[in-house]
This record gives sequence, structure tokens and C-alpha cells, in this order.
Amino acid sequence: MLTPSHFGARDSRSLPAMACWLLAALVLAGCSSTRQPDPPLGGAAASTVAEGVMPALGELPVLVLPVQRVVVDAALGWTAPGGARNAARMADSVISDVLVMRGAGSKWQFADHARRTARRNPTYAADPDALAVGALARLRPGDAIPEPLASEVRGLVALGEARHVLLPVEVRAHRVETDPEGTGRASLLIAAIDARLSQLLWIGPVMGDPSQEFTAAAVESAAARLADLTVAR
Repeated sequence: MLTPSHFGARDSRSLPAMACWLLAALVLAGCSSTRQPDPPLGGAAASTVAEGVMPALGELPVLVLPVQRVVVDAALGWTAPGGARNAARMADSVISDVLVMRGAGSKWQFADHARRTARRNPTYAADPDALAVGALARLRPGDAIPEPLASEVRGLVALGEARHVLLPVEVRAHRVETDPEGTGRASLLIAAIDARLSQLLWIGPVMGDPSQEFTAAAVESAAARLADLTVAR
């Protein structure tokens, strides 16, 4: 059994075997006459590498939560369209549109669903737009999600089918030194979480293409990279 110490190793030779393991588990679960709990994804594809975790999510029910914050590097000189709150909502819409168009399918649910769930269950579900994400930056894949975030995420998935969560922690507009002068990029900091086990599966940035301003198109290019990682072409 893999332990958290294995999460630092990047060994692409193990990825095909892990993918076969997960596929076999899914087939066996579908053939069983009695539904069994979903196996923990972290054990099936333990890796800090996005390629080891994210494609497995594409086959499972997933809740994509709202973008938690928008940050614009001061040196870039951009402004968030409509302010940070409106820019976050714009990013939510772009992420859901891109993933649905790329085939995420009916098993995936998005930010608006999380908000509706929270409104219907205000005493049970946390505000999905204001989660306690501060501690995530200190975690590594395989680590336990700390409270109160663990309970917040568990509550948001409890009334649905999804066990796994994609949490866009941040949209950051920033400058990349090798890009053309006057351009910047929008990047998504994404955390993949097993909500029932309160375990971080993966966290990392997904970077978009160079752009001249902070627009939906800039975010869309980052969302397209996220779709490349999670949804089979």
C-alpha cells in the first residue's frame, strides 16, 4: 500500500498499471449486483503528477466547486473584470462551459449546483464561495484535509453522488518572463480532493496562454488545459 512518502516520486512507468487497476475496479463495481462504496482514488493513483490522478476523475462523479479567489499581480497592470467577485463568477462559468463541451457529462456538477445545495441546506452546507482554503498551500498529496475545510467539503458532497471534488482555489493573472512584452496569463490553482476521506489527491497550477488582458478568453485557455488533464479526447 502506498504511503504519503511515495507521493514525492515521479515515475511515469507506473501510470499505465495504475490506469488499468482503476479501470478494472470500475468494471467490477458495475457488474456487481450490490453497490459497493467507491474505492478511494488516492490508493488507485497515488502521485503528485496531475497525469496520475486527474484522468481517473474523468470517469467518476465530481463536484467542481466555485473559484475561491482572484489575484492579479500588481506588476502586470491588469484589473479583474467587474472586480474580484464578478471575475470569480465569470471563471466559474467558463470552467463549467469548457468541461461540459469537452465531455465531462452528467456525472459532473459545477459551482451553481453547489450554491443551490447550500441555499437549500443552510444549516448543514457551508457557503461554497467562502471555503477555508488557506491551509491547502501547506499540504502535499496524500495529506489529510484540515478542519474546517474537511467538514465544509464533506457537507457539500453529502447530498449528491460525488465523492470527489475539484476545488479551484485561485485564478491568478500573472506575468511570465519568457512571454511577449505586454502580455500575461491566467492560471488556475486546482486541488483534487477525496471528500469522504478528507484527503488531498493533487494540487497544482494549470496555466493558460499569453493574453493582453484579463478576459474570459484568458481564463478559457487555462480551463482548456484542465480539460486536457481530466477528460478523455
